[in-house]
Amino acid sequence: MKTITIIFALTYFCNNVRGIEQKEVSITNPSRFDSLLTQTEKELGVCCDATIQFFSSKTFQKIYDSSYMYITDIKMVLSDSKQSNFRKQICIYVVQKVDLKTYCILTSHCIDLYKKKLLNEELLDKVFFPRGFKSSISMRFISNYKNKDVAILFKSALAMKGLSKNFRQRLKSAQSGKALRERQKMEASGYSE
Repeated sequence: MKTITIIFALTYFCNNVRGIEQKEVSITNPSRFDSLLTQTEKELGVCCDATIQFFSSKTFQKIYDSSYMYITDIKMVLSDSKQSNFRKQICIYVVQKVDLKTYCILTSHCIDLYKKKLLNEELLDKVFFPRGFKSSISMRFISNYKNKDVAILFKSALAMKGLSKNFRQRLKSAQSGKALRERQKMEASGYSE
């Protein structure tokens, strides 16, 4: 009798958790996210060169602080050939706060988009090597080059045709650990962010 009660309780719990997850996914709608992107664009102007400029937008900061909530929306924008590179760049930058596993999944998606010509090399570069963020973010893949998921991403990216020589070299340097060793040398000699 106790076994049946436990099984029933576990089934009930799993069904309720599944329902909560579905509600979280549907809490954002694409038009809401689109309006946040549009507002961010208005606050930033035509484009930004420095990462710090993005944080001058209150709307960007709002999305950045809750980026987990918008992962599906971000993937949709990145996949849409009608979206501007600037909007895609905003999406790449707002998602920098997520954990390594989630970021690896998003990066794999971006590699597929590059292969389909829906994401250009400049944007893919920003995915792999985001500049202007604190070291734990900008060095995410470089510091974790031995991580299985990160290693797969480097291998997948390096297998692609059409990458520029410079980007390919940076990927190889990160994949081998050379970029991390160079960074550690710089820090040991007094370089700071």
